[in-house]
Amino acid sequence: MALLGASANGAGVEPDADAAAQQALQHATGVAWIIHTDPHSGAVRFAAPKDGAFELPAAGSPAEAALAFLTTHRRIFGMQDPAREWVVTRTGAAGDGSLHIRFAQIVNNVPVYGAVWDAHFNAAGRLTSTSGDYAVGAFDVSTRPRLSATAAADRARLCVAERAKLPPDSFTAGEAELEIFPSRNASPALAWRVTVRSSRYRLDSRKLHLDDRSGTVLAEEPSVIFRRAPADSGPVRAYPEHCLPEGRRTP
Repeated sequence: MALLGASANGAGVEPDADAAAQQALQHATGVAWIIHTDPHSGAVRFAAPKDGAFELPAAGSPAEAALAFLTTHRRIFGMQDPAREWVVTRTGAAGDGSLHIRFAQIVNNVPVYGAVWDAHFNAAGRLTSTSGDYAVGAFDVSTRPRLSATAAADRARLCVAERAKLPPDSFTAGEAELEIFPSRNASPALAWRVTVRSSRYRLDSRKLHLDDRSGTVLAEEPSVIFRRAPADSGPVRAYPEHCLPEGRRTP
């Protein structure tokens, strides 16, 4: 599962990051805020005006107003370029007149895995809260792949087959899709998302995230492969060493 808001060097942030961000945003806007930050990166994960909804400067639409707000205060929120990173993926109006907008973080048309941001407005069009997960450093990731989609899909299929101790032709891989994959312990990486299935054996399908540079498995969903045929075999939980990044290999 993706872990978002990771700092590039893995260092923690000051324990009073919430208070520092609250003071900075209050100074910038003139109103008090309730703020929660990511404990690893210090990026803001939740912000809400403390004493009532906040009126954003006029803009063409609520989505544009939210992006302008994040852009104006991007240093406080720990973001790099909100207007170029966040893309509206869903807008919904509730029966009480409130409006809810969801953004996805996308860099050069490549989605950032698990990175979404929400902005909520009351019936009067004022901001009631904004929150989400931002992948620090994703904006700087090169989106030019080294592996081809075909090579990534084949690599995923072979790694799953080795883990399950079954012939590679027991599995098929779906179309590989580029993404930027965040990590708590390292900089975000360009990756391929591939789903591997088996029609020959009763196996759970695997959705793998492969590092574009090394072809190693950064993460998978779900986390354990269960080999169900033949009946006397048990679960195989570990990928072979060459399918894992160096930091996850057995010493």
